[in-house]
Amino acid sequence: MLDTFWGKIGAAVVATIVIVGGLFVIWKSTSTPAAPKQVSVTINPTDHQIGTDSAKITLVEYSDFQCPACRAYHGIVKQVISEYKDNIRFIYRHFPLTQIHQNALAASYAAEAAAQQGKFF
Repeated sequence: MLDTFWGKIGAAVVATIVIVGGLFVIWKSTSTPAAPKQVSVTINPTDHQIGTDSAKITLVEYSDFQCPACRAYHGIVKQVISEYKDNIRFIYRHFPLTQIHQNALAASYAAEAAAQQGKFF
């Protein structure tokens, strides 16, 4: 009796795996990737910008000076701006996450004070 019970359980598990795997294969073969979208963003005269208005690509970053993820991304942004400086326009916008980072808003104010002295970037 024990052999048939575990045999049935094993068969049910194998059948479930086969069915789920088959459904996954069908789903992957019938799904199509989404077409890339062009997004329109209004650029304001008060936005901090690197690059020219005629650049083919505009990268808009919303960032928090106290955010660890933003910090990790900063090096990549610098590299992209450096490598593609003739073809890219970089826009920086403040997005202080005050509910998480208690000094984020003060840091954005300090950055704006630096901007008024021509020292934002």
